[in-house]
Amino acid sequence: MNKEYLEEQAAKEAVTAAAEEAYLANFEHGSEELFASQELVAAAAAAIGEIKKMKDNRKELRQKTCNKLTNADIEKKEN
Repeated sequence: MNKEYLEEQAAKEAVTAAAEEAYLANFEHGSEELFASQELVAAAAAAIGEIKKMKDNRKELRQKTCNKLTNADIEKKEN
């Protein structure tokens, strides 16, 4: 093999290695878009949690109200 070919192959391998290293570093540290999407997912999960909590609170309040009304009706019938 001639010297030019070997130098060209070595250069290609160096470029490939550098590109791979850059890709892995970017993947490892993450990009701004990745961080932004992770923040969006976290915010959405928090919002869903708040909605579920509000629904549970409303359900509990309705149940308490129904129990009070039912108890009031029972007391009226007993008197």
